[in-house]
Amino acid sequence: MSELKCEVSILTQEEVQQIHNASLEIVEKVGMLVEHDRMLKALEAIGAKVDYNTKIVRFPEKIVEECVRKQVHRANTAVNAPEYYADPLTLCVNKMIDRPMSLNMQIYCISISDMDTDLIRTATLKDLDESAIVGNELGNIFEIAPLVVPGDVPVEANDAYMFATMLKRTKKPVSGPLFNLAAIPYIKQMYVTALGSEERFLKEQPVIYQCLLHGTLSVSYYALEMAFKALDEGMTARVGVPMGVAGFSSPVTFAGALTLANAEGLCSFVMAEAIGGNCYGSLGGVVNFNPANGVALYASPEKQLLYFAIRDIAKFYGFKNWKRYGGHANCSDACYPGIQAGIEKGFSSMFSVMTDSMYIHCGLLSSEAASIPQMLIDNEICEIVSRMKRGIEVTKEKISLDMIKKVGIHGSYINPEDDEVLEHLVRYFREENFIPQLSVRERPQAWQLHHDMLSNAKTRVKKLLAENDPHPLGEEKEKEIDRILGRYLKEIGK
Repeated sequence: MSELKCEVSILTQEEVQQIHNASLEIVEKVGMLVEHDRMLKALEAIGAKVDYNTKIVRFPEKIVEECVRKQVHRANTAVNAPEYYADPLTLCVNKMIDRPMSLNMQIYCISISDMDTDLIRTATLKDLDESAIVGNELGNIFEIAPLVVPGDVPVEANDAYMFATMLKRTKKPVSGPLFNLAAIPYIKQMYVTALGSEERFLKEQPVIYQCLLHGTLSVSYYALEMAFKALDEGMTARVGVPMGVAGFSSPVTFAGALTLANAEGLCSFVMAEAIGGNCYGSLGGVVNFNPANGVALYASPEKQLLYFAIRDIAKFYGFKNWKRYGGHANCSDACYPGIQAGIEKGFSSMFSVMTDSMYIHCGLLSSEAASIPQMLIDNEICEIVSRMKRGIEVTKEKISLDMIKKVGIHGSYINPEDDEVLEHLVRYFREENFIPQLSVRERPQAWQLHHDMLSNAKTRVKKLLAENDPHPLGEEKEKEIDRILGRYLKEIGK
């Protein structure tokens, strides 16, 4: 059976070549501000031109192309086991799953659409806990990550609280972001406690620090210091992850925004090679924004074009697994579940299906607001697009020629008086058809007797929370994670 797929290209080879050439000129003539002496020395050691007074680094073309070549080789050959793949746009290793499409929870919004009041409010630790419990029960989520950043805990410890909560409450692998330098060794200790050994932690590499750019063509001291700390603790770090905003932190012209993002990605490859070890670069992406209020857009048609254009650039450089990149598919610019969210999520999810992407986002509304009922709706969206991606299986058995001959002219394939015909219907109905859990499929007369999809999702969330209270690590490990969190809070005076 052949999965649904098609070749989607936003940019031609000639257009990518133009972007590449312009990017090389930017990194060699303009350069990047790098506010960390250890990084400056590492870059100078591999041939970059470093000005220690201004902390500006310029990257000769030869150095850039050599580092890109090495990064491509690492991405294409880093993993031997077939159940893993390397994401070429972030250059991190992810575990494959046995389904056409999966859900990605790693969102960490600061606000949430309250399920009971329908108001947008600051997310809390309770919201994070509940999202982890619900995530456990959704079959298309294979890894639990923070849906929200709790606003009712100290900012200096929000990542420590996030990891402590998720590790204690989920039965699935846990991943998430690192925000605070001092928290890194404590988060590692939590993981070692949960996994049972440091050896397993180092082998699985569940935490990847994203060393984000500080601004246009610049990376800050603190971000790099966190990267070095994570690497010193045996974790993985990825440098750069460009995410310019067209018209704000990059040119308003989309070709210009892509060129700047690509230049920053090339710099990140050189930095990653200069650091070595478990450090990787990233091609990142670009978004646009609403000029009326400055809000970054995650579901605009332009944003979809910009993100998938990065795939064309990745393919140009020789990355083999570029088609597994999904950008921010299944995102919305709405702050509440509803018609706008459904339209935006539907279009971007189908774009991902067409381009053979692996995952879509779960629970995300706008870039700042999440929703737990939306997690269930997104799970159903994932089921729908997975069914479409799976295509139609054509085999001798599925062609059903014998059954067609048996039923004959003017016959019925739902005949309750013919056991063979009825058995054929029952055997294949669920296998062939998507059966929704939340969507309402009724005639108009019966529709008013049923709740709508959002109401069904809210009811289902309440049922899941009432029936599930997971503590997969057991009491002793939970207490140890709490002790580790307590030691960290004491260290930072909270």
